[in-house]
Amino acid sequence: MKDIRLQSLSFKNIKGFEDYTINFDSKNADIFGRNATGKSSTYDLFLWNLFGKDSFNRSDYQIKPQDQDGNEQHHLECIVECVLNINGKPLKLKRQLSEKWSKNQKTKTLEFTGNQTKYWVNDVPTPAKDYAVEINMLIKENIFKLLTNPLFFNTNEKGFGWQERRKILFEISGDVSDEQVIEADKSLVDLLNIINSGRTIDQHKLVVSEQIKNTKSSIEGIPSRINEQQRNIPVDVVDYTAIESTVAGHRIALEAIELELATNTQGASLYRQKQQQAYKLQGELDARKKELDAESGAGLKRLVDEKASLENENYTISGEIKKLGARSEFRLSDINAIKKTILDLRKEWADENAKQFIPPDGFNCPTCEQPLPEGKTQEKIDKLKENFDKNKTQILASIRQKGKDKADRAEVLNEEKELDATSLATLEESLKRINTRLAELETEIAQQQNPVEVNYEADERYSTISVELQLVKTELDKPIEDTTTELLAQKREVTEQIETLNKTLNQKEVVEKAKIRIDELKAEESTLAAELNNWEHQDFLLKQFTKTKVKMLEDAINSRFTTVKFKLFDVLNDGSEKEICRTLVNTNGVLVEFDGANNGGKINAGIDIINLLSEFYGVSCPIFVDNAESVSSFTDIKPQVIKLIVSESDEKLRVEVKE
Repeated sequence: MKDIRLQSLSFKNIKGFEDYTINFDSKNADIFGRNATGKSSTYDLFLWNLFGKDSFNRSDYQIKPQDQDGNEQHHLECIVECVLNINGKPLKLKRQLSEKWSKNQKTKTLEFTGNQTKYWVNDVPTPAKDYAVEINMLIKENIFKLLTNPLFFNTNEKGFGWQERRKILFEISGDVSDEQVIEADKSLVDLLNIINSGRTIDQHKLVVSEQIKNTKSSIEGIPSRINEQQRNIPVDVVDYTAIESTVAGHRIALEAIELELATNTQGASLYRQKQQQAYKLQGELDARKKELDAESGAGLKRLVDEKASLENENYTISGEIKKLGARSEFRLSDINAIKKTILDLRKEWADENAKQFIPPDGFNCPTCEQPLPEGKTQEKIDKLKENFDKNKTQILASIRQKGKDKADRAEVLNEEKELDATSLATLEESLKRINTRLAELETEIAQQQNPVEVNYEADERYSTISVELQLVKTELDKPIEDTTTELLAQKREVTEQIETLNKTLNQKEVVEKAKIRIDELKAEESTLAAELNNWEHQDFLLKQFTKTKVKMLEDAINSRFTTVKFKLFDVLNDGSEKEICRTLVNTNGVLVEFDGANNGGKINAGIDIINLLSEFYGVSCPIFVDNAESVSSFTDIKPQVIKLIVSESDEKLRVEVKE
């Protein structure tokens, strides 16, 4: 057990102390004084000496002396020196805050540039890093605060909330194993199977919660699924056997109608064949008649046909000659226009090529409007000439390209004009030849005699075709009975009846499947209900397990204390536990939460906690009890105790060291 006691504390130029020393002689002591006389500062400066922070964990709080106006007093060294007695061996620790001043080279005056801290261990100057190592080897900062301040354990400052308190309590008392909980409550023996399966109780809680949720969800969905299947079952009873018999009868009737339709189709096919034969014979008869007509007046017909052909050709060629003439005139007009444009472009090119660059007289600065220097002026002129030449070259190239394009177009037009002239000469020669032949045909046609009337029936071939055609027409004139339209209507009606009945029969399979599915869903519902019952039983066991474990843990921890108890879990409505850490103080036999206890109760609770923590950490430190006047009776205290007591009669600090 490491026993740390405070031998003495010395302050110089710090927190209202000019030069002040308290000799505790490693004994308990009471420090009296009015408010603002420096009682609490003794603890703050003790902490600052060790860790560079006050009791509020501030490292930048005001420690320098101040004048009446609240301004810092400079050029002073702030010093705290303490002597600790560690198992009878003294350890002297000193921390000093000094100001740094530098001379301003411009003003030749000293200026404040910051603070610096120096350290000594047993009067030996020590670097900050080594000083911190020395303190840390003695005791860690948070543990020191826990063991020196009765209220620190229940503070909620940053870095030390209820989670940290809870962690420390479990480190002291240890956890309770799942096997120990089951051993304490025999009704939980079924949970041993879970532990032995390799799954922890906490893991099994997650499994059970998920299974209950999923099973309930599945059960809740079954009624709607059953209702969905019942909608497929008609309310009225349907005789599917009678419907199947009716469909079979309709199918037989449909086969008979289709057979009769096939017979009608064959008769219609023969009729169409005779019609086609009649059309063919009539065509052959007309063709033979034309042949006989041609034979009776072959010469005259040939002359007339030739004349008609030549007149048609004469009309066509005359039209082509007119079009070629008009197109030649248009091309000639275009060629003349292009020639004029080329002449204009040549003049435009010559005018542009004759242009010369004329430099300006001078330039003014755009900012000050003064003439530019000679070098700058020439540079400006050279740039303008460069731009002029470049622009002129581009314009000449553009004019040259336009002239070339126009010349190329004129050449194409001339070639096309020459081709048209050649074509026109050829057409005019052909027209002259046609007109000569037409005059000859007029004379030949006038010399032909009138044609002779032809006796078609005398021709054997014509007569044979005519007789055969008459026989076919006689066959076609015979009346036939066509019942196709009526049969098609009957077929359509029977088919619709079959389709309607088949729709009803299709429901038969749907209904049978729906009934089977309903039975399956009811069986599934029963199975799920049994599973839910099993999961809910396990959930009950787990909740009972939680209650038992919570009580065992709290009992194990609370048995270590005398005036204080801890509530470490909240059991929620669903049986799950929520981790907490609430300190309960015994006030006149009633447990109240720490924040609601009076100051004396809080201090005694803190001392109770410090007694156990000192034993657990194996170290005893001096305890500073602020507002000690509020405590009428103190819990037994093992370490050194320094009580800070408000005393209106003491205008300055008064220290009483106990024997």
